[in-house]
Amino acid sequence: EEGLEVVAFLRDAGLERYAQPLAAHGFDDMEVLLLIDDLDLKDIGVPRGHVVKLKKRLREYELSLDAGPGYSTPCPPPAPPARSPPARAPPAGRRPVRCAEPPCEAPAKSEGLVLSSTALSCIEASWEEVQEHGVVAVGGLLYKHVFSLAPQAMDSFPVEVRLRYREWLEDEDPTNLMESAGLRNLFSKVVNAIGCTVTGLRDFGRLVPMLTKL
Repeated sequence: EEGLEVVAFLRDAGLERYAQPLAAHGFDDMEVLLLIDDLDLKDIGVPRGHVVKLKKRLREYELSLDAGPGYSTPCPPPAPPARSPPARAPPAGRRPVRCAEPPCEAPAKSEGLVLSSTALSCIEASWEEVQEHGVVAVGGLLYKHVFSLAPQAMDSFPVEVRLRYREWLEDEDPTNLMESAGLRNLFSKVVNAIGCTVTGLRDFGRLVPMLTKL
């Protein structure tokens, strides 16, 4: 039954061809499939475009679990037509101020979150770029950048911490913090959490319960 759930999920995502390879590698139920990373998918032979598609659908699936029954993937609402405020004459003796750029659109109204539809689209587009590079690769860049900005942060990641996040086939050099497989995997989980956040930005009420479980 669990295997059938994975097959149904992949069929709905248009990725049914990977059901058998994923099952052969042990990803035969949704709980395990949610933990799959880029290295696993590369080993299975999934091309980059389908990796992006699968990870996106997995985040939506995870968000739906936290939201409860009756959830459907949120679609962006149509943006209302922009209304320009009535022009007002400047006070006598004062020159009118001209903006160098067109005014930003009014932020979309939502409970607890105020972001314009343009801002949401920009965030989603930037996340798509992250996915193109791969979550694991970006996680590796992220921790190195953090350490370059705050070298003192290295003290928070002793070798025993790094070994907990190392895959069992990966080597971990205790003396080389800047090439740590464990930190790369740990920070890729942080990047994945950001991806979950991006997926839920248009439905803030359902996003909060999911983030509190991270």
